[in-house]
Amino acid sequence: MRCPYCEYSISMMSKALNRFGVKKRCPSCGNSIRVSFDIKKLVFLFVPLVVLAVLVKPYLGGVLSSALSVITLMSLSMRLKKAE
Repeated sequence: MRCPYCEYSISMMSKALNRFGVKKRCPSCGNSIRVSFDIKKLVFLFVPLVVLAVLVKPYLGGVLSSALSVITLMSLSMRLKKAE
């Protein structure tokens, strides 16, 4: 993901995004950012990931395949926005 202010690449697992509390700041420019979900990507990726969960279910089990598809869906549809 990239900072909406300075285009600095921020990892999903970085300390800046995984802090407790509402206010998050870009480690490069220091501006306030917030994590949101892109609804278009969420809808677009929903069906392929359900199919993936069904295909992987015999190998991993029902709960694990569902969890894998939900985590993938959420991580692919996250983006950063300017905090208002």
